Amino acid sequence: MDLGYQTSDIFALSVGEWFHLSYGVSLTIVYLILFIAGFILSGPWGIGTIISIVAFGPIIDRLMKVTSGFSYKLAGITA
Repeated sequence: MDLGYQTSDIFALSVGEWFHLSYGVSLTIVYLILFIAGFILSGPWGIGTIISIVAFGPIIDRLMKVTSGFSYKLAGITA
């Protein structure tokens, strides 16, 4: 919603700033990096993991476009 960030967003936001990418694309990159690290460390994974890596970033980008106006209005922010 672009009104605040949680701790786990910092890496995705940093990647987005470094490479001038949208939040969704940078989130996909971060999830992919974390997946590779987990795979190397023999962590469990499944189809849900792959779906999350591929789908969450684009879904969040679309939702941010749709809901940002409402979020700003709700927060009392004028653009």
